[in-house]
Amino acid sequence: MEGLGFIAISGFALAASALVGQNLGARQEGRAREAVRLTVGYCLIVTVTTAIAFLLIPDRLVSLFTRDTQVIADGVLYLRVIAFAQIGQSFELILEGALAGAGYTFCRRWRARRSRRCAFHSPPGGRSRSACSASGSH
Repeated sequence: MEGLGFIAISGFALAASALVGQNLGARQEGRAREAVRLTVGYCLIVTVTTAIAFLLIPDRLVSLFTRDTQVIADGVLYLRVIAFAQIGQSFELILEGALAGAGYTFCRRWRARRSRRCAFHSPPGGRSRSACSASGSH
C-alpha cells in the first residue's frame, strides 16, 4: 500500500527534476521556482488523499491483501504511521529532484567518493595497495 503513494511521489520528483533543468537551461529561474512550488502542491494533493485513506480505512486496505487478523492489525498500525511520513517524503523527494535538475548532485558525488575511499582502504594485515593504485588510476 505504501508503494502507491511512493510511486506517485517519485513521479512528481522526476517531473520537478525535468522542469527545473529545462527552465534553468532556458535561464528562467523564476519559472523553475514556480515549477517546484506547483509540483509540491500537486504531489501534496495526492499524498494527503492517500494519507487520509490510510488513516480512515486502513483495515479495508490491508484486508485486500490478507485475511489474517494479526497481519491486518499490524498493517493498520503501519498505514497509520506511514500516512504522516508520506507527507514529509513528498517534500524530501521533490526537493531532491529539483536540486538534481539544477545540477546540485554534491551529495551523490560525495557518497560515491566516500564509498570508493572506504572500498580501497587496506584491511589490517591485508594488501597494502588498493585496486585503483594497482591499476595506476588512483
